[in-house]
Amino acid sequence: MADAFDTLAASEELQTGGLDENQSKAVARVINGAFTDNVATKDDLEILRLQIRNHFYLTQVALFIALISVLKDWSQIFN
Repeated sequence: MADAFDTLAASEELQTGGLDENQSKAVARVINGAFTDNVATKDDLEILRLQIRNHFYLTQVALFIALISVLKDWSQIFN
């Protein structure tokens, strides 16, 4: 698991580099947002997994129904 972004340490490092306190806090918040806003959680991945599984099962059912329909039509043609 990736380490959490330490906004306080980043802000302090930016201040050491010459930014004032407000600027360093703003930069640290922007960087933190870039990391946290685009990360999937375990719950997000589980929801996606369930959606994919459900879509897969529905596709299988639809293909099975189509196969039954084709077999029925063939049996009528060849009998």
